[in-house]
Amino acid sequence: MKSLLKTVTAIGFIILAAACDHTYQVEYEIRNISGTSITISVDPLVDSVITSTIANDTRLTFLDDFGIGSTTEDHLDGMESLFFELSILNGNGEAYNKDIRDISNWEKIYPEKNQSIGRVRLSVRPQDFD
Repeated sequence: MKSLLKTVTAIGFIILAAACDHTYQVEYEIRNISGTSITISVDPLVDSVITSTIANDTRLTFLDDFGIGSTTEDHLDGMESLFFELSILNGNGEAYNKDIRDISNWEKIYPEKNQSIGRVRLSVRPQDFD
């Protein structure tokens, strides 16, 4: 009987500890305010390349990242660069001229108190092309 009680207590502790793991969810978004349509190619490094055309004055969420072990706020705070490859071309075939992987070129949007989804947004402007 004592071993059953110890087993049940241990299982309860494991379930409680697992339930306390923090989770994060971050959406990656392009906001096109360049005055023309743009084409993005995303290589998430674990799947095939995704290519999309985004009309002017449009936003596109192109990737959703989630995991266990940190809160969304902590995940955003610790972010130093992108974990995927991304290229952007405007309608004239000109390439985006900033360092896309540099997280300082992106806006981090922290979640509201009652939500857990954060957002990382790149706003693409006319001057961002060669």
